[in-house]
Amino acid sequence: MSKLHSIIEQTYEIIQNKILTQELPPGSRINICELSRDLSVSNSPIPEALSQLEKQVLAVTTPNSAPTVVSPPPRLRHP
Repeated sequence: MSKLHSIIEQTYEIIQNKILTQELPPGSRINICELSRDLSVSNSPIPEALSQLEKQVLAVTTPNSAPTVVSPPPRLRHP
């Protein structure tokens, strides 16, 4: 596994956890620059991680708008 792939995977897991624990609640906008600063990573892995989160229906990106957190499906919610 390449170092970049590992960083993307770690970034994905951290953001996913923030969504599932509602540290990033449904409807909140994801600020890529702020998130990269908080996670101490460059901006590059964030869009890749968000792409994976979109596949899980945890975030949505629309043109000319910041990515937005959506409500996690019931099977993924923490009790």
